[in-house]
Amino acid sequence: MSLYDRDNATGDVTTCEILPGFGSEKFHGTPMPDCSLLHVAELIDVDETPEYSQINLTVKATDAASAGALAYVYVTVYDINDNAPTFDPVYYKGWIAG
Repeated sequence: MSLYDRDNATGDVTTCEILPGFGSEKFHGTPMPDCSLLHVAELIDVDETPEYSQINLTVKATDAASAGALAYVYVTVYDINDNAPTFDPVYYKGWIAG
């Protein structure tokens, strides 16, 4: 993300935070000195909680005069280790006594 404050001579923003909402606890940066990076705070397991496959974050920036702006970040989480179950070995041989 890119952020600039035209009221401030250096363009600095005083605070930047991720507002509470579904999935926001999975990210950290509250408050952040700038909004250039978001970091994953904990494991996001879409096998355990499929609702986490789409997380919508709201980020708020505030300057020294308490003026604020909002940005919306849409995060899509892919299940990269989504493997089907397998048999090992695939073929079995046996006898039935009758």
